[in-house]
Amino acid sequence: MLAGQLTVFGFFFYLIPGMFFMYFTYLSLEKYFAVPVKKLYKRRDIDISEVVSSYENGQFLTYKHSGINIGRNYTIIYDKKDVNVIKNSDIQSVTRHIIRLKQYQNNLYAGEEYLHKAHITADKEYFIELNEFQVEMVINELNKYSNNSNLTKILENYNNQIVT
Repeated sequence: MLAGQLTVFGFFFYLIPGMFFMYFTYLSLEKYFAVPVKKLYKRRDIDISEVVSSYENGQFLTYKHSGINIGRNYTIIYDKKDVNVIKNSDIQSVTRHIIRLKQYQNNLYAGEEYLHKAHITADKEYFIELNEFQVEMVINELNKYSNNSNLTKILENYNNQIVT
């Protein structure tokens, strides 16, 4: 009989307050981690309902801690620190940016690694790290919206942007 009372007592005085504590901890952490998204919702130069609609119907690519969603009217780019929205009609150019990282061990050359980034120029410059094939997909898709119609000139510039 006493064991049943302790179970009810434990339920009311330990489980329920513990659930409230966990819930409010979750809400506070969610607010902390959702800071870039909150900044996005505070922007007044975009209609957030149009961005959400474009996002839901978009093509999504992710790599490590970054990603891009190419929608009908808007492109959303995110990384660890920031979420950016670009209106597709504002895109001026899309190019490939390759960074070569040389690796040395004991002062001897041990190999190299390439970082592939898509470079999008609109109201400002955006860099998004993806793998080699995803960068190619982003370039092909966003050049449809680009104001630069000379695609062969863009393709020639790709090979000149290797940074050593």
